[in-house]
Amino acid sequence: MRIAFIGLGAMGVPMAVNLVRAGHEVTGFDVRATALQPLVAAGGKAATSAAEAASAGGGADLLWLMVVTGEQADAVLFEGGTAAALPRGAIVVAACTQAPALAKKTSQRLADMGLEMLDAPVSGGVAGANAAGLTIMVSGAEATLARARSVFEAVGKRIFDVGREAGMGSTAKMINQLLAGVHIATACEAMALGIPVVSTRVNGIPEAVLDGVTGLLVEPGQVQALARAVTALLNDATRRENMSAAGRAHARLFHADAMVRTTFGVYAEATAAVRRQ
Repeated sequence: MRIAFIGLGAMGVPMAVNLVRAGHEVTGFDVRATALQPLVAAGGKAATSAAEAASAGGGADLLWLMVVTGEQADAVLFEGGTAAALPRGAIVVAACTQAPALAKKTSQRLADMGLEMLDAPVSGGVAGANAAGLTIMVSGAEATLARARSVFEAVGKRIFDVGREAGMGSTAKMINQLLAGVHIATACEAMALGIPVVSTRVNGIPEAVLDGVTGLLVEPGQVQALARAVTALLNDATRRENMSAAGRAHARLFHADAMVRTTFGVYAEATAAVRRQ
């Protein structure tokens, strides 16, 4: 299948490369020219615009939008002339995180142009993208999904058909984000509240709290040292307030970027201190 792949970020690059490895003809575009290099090295092609990628080889059979938001997807499709460059009957895969209402609106605009859309956000992060093990929550016409299934199977292990209407895939992703986000928010509050309270008991709560993540950070014998380091950092009232504020902000934001940066910034600094010992 001829695929135009738009958005070669941390997840998009390995996804596009996996599509090439699966035998698809992939032409990619990203606003950063350097992002195209891994795709070209794997046997894919580079375009100088999203519209050029869409029209390459006589026109893409499928356009995969791996951008961040629905607003970005709309800009690529309709402001940059990308949708107009696709042949009638082509499939647009909207893998961005967007409001269900916007997904429905975009799907209707594409249908009016003779194009088909699958609302198909993904989950699994960079690790899942590298391993071709993403979870894909897809909604759209059954026949359209059948045509695109080999593409989904090249990048994902779990493909959930969640309904016939655009917006259902985005709804499933929103539920996924909320379930994941509430745990991250709770972790922020737990670290901000719990560790300073027990700062003199490095063999107690700090070590227990850190136990679930130490395998990713330090060796088992360094758990107590990491607990001490994190405790010392979070004895700073400003750090505690920043972490707590990041957790509260998540209730108002669809993405948890600030919260994750704040939380793991503390982990990273503490880990670096322990590893220097």
